[in-house]
Amino acid sequence: MNEIKSIYMADSNHVYEIDSGQELSIKKNKLDDSIIYEVLVDGQETGDYFYKKKYANDCLKEYATDDGHLIVQGYGTHSGCKFWQLPERIQRQIFKMAGF
Repeated sequence: MNEIKSIYMADSNHVYEIDSGQELSIKKNKLDDSIIYEVLVDGQETGDYFYKKKYANDCLKEYATDDGHLIVQGYGTHSGCKFWQLPERIQRQIFKMAGF
C-alpha cells in the first residue's frame, strides 16, 4: 500500500494514473492478552493504534489521501475536485491502484 501523491483522470469515469509516495503498512502487535494493529508510514510509527484491523485500514486510507483533501487533476467533470468528492466507484479504483 502506498500514499497517493496525485491523481490524474483520463475522463469523467476513468483514472489514468496515480503517483505514489511513502509506503503505508500495518503492524500486528500483542499487548497483554489483546492484539493491536499499529499504522506505519515508511516503517516509522505514527502513534495510531487500533484493536480492529478494519479501523487501521481506514486510518491508512486517510493517510493515503491526505484526509481526503488530495486534489484530482486531468480531464473530465471531477478535475479540480477533492478526493472525498469523487464517486465511490472511482475512489475504489484509486485505492486498488495504490495497492489497498
